[in-house]
Amino acid sequence: MVVLLLITVLSRRLSAHIRSTAPGGAKPGHGSFLDTIRALLLSQLLPLWIVFWLGFLYWLLREDGGISDYGDAIVSALKWNLPIFYSILAARALTIRGGLLQAHFRWTAETVRKLRRALDYLLWLFIPASVLTSIAIHVLPEGLGSVTVKLAFVVLAGTMSLFIYQVLHPIRGLIASYLKANPNGYLSRLRWLWFFAVVAIPLLLLGLSLAGYVYSAATILRHLVSVLWLIAILVLVQQLAE
Repeated sequence: MVVLLLITVLSRRLSAHIRSTAPGGAKPGHGSFLDTIRALLLSQLLPLWIVFWLGFLYWLLREDGGISDYGDAIVSALKWNLPIFYSILAARALTIRGGLLQAHFRWTAETVRKLRRALDYLLWLFIPASVLTSIAIHVLPEGLGSVTVKLAFVVLAGTMSLFIYQVLHPIRGLIASYLKANPNGYLSRLRWLWFFAVVAIPLLLLGLSLAGYVYSAATILRHLVSVLWLIAILVLVQQLAE
């Protein structure tokens, strides 16, 4: 418990440390590679205090020998959602003012704001719906549980489609500037084809869940989330290489 409290107190100073790595007094693009790596690592540490507290709760419930069905449902929800929750918080930590994306990667304030808003939708809609789905599967009666899970999956799929729309829209999304700078590339020429195809994937999974294949739809959606994070990691690597 003391260690958790210490981590919580220290985490409050991380934002200032991240901003202190800003190159040239917060002038984009004038710093060292080591400062950029430091900002990246500190950004990943920033949300750990929340994850550690939730992990502590997970451990307490697991150690409770007389755990109820509701407690078991919470354990399952934490186990399923904690990695996704951390990944969203870690991505959001990159978007703080004067942080990695703005100060080191030279992203505009407007672009960073768009990404932060898209991540907030995932944080406040996707995660609660995912937790509700996990709990409903374990504790609600079969009929009510099935209806609740399907309704929650509507939110899951809708939020994921909205996130993809905000990030990948060829004109208003984060990728718009890249497409504008490379108008002759295949990605730009086929932009509406791949854009609508990607946005439609969560909606197709929604139809699959409403047809009764909730577990299959949830599994595919989880893989889709993994693919999106892989793309985000590749973007970070590409930015570091520049």
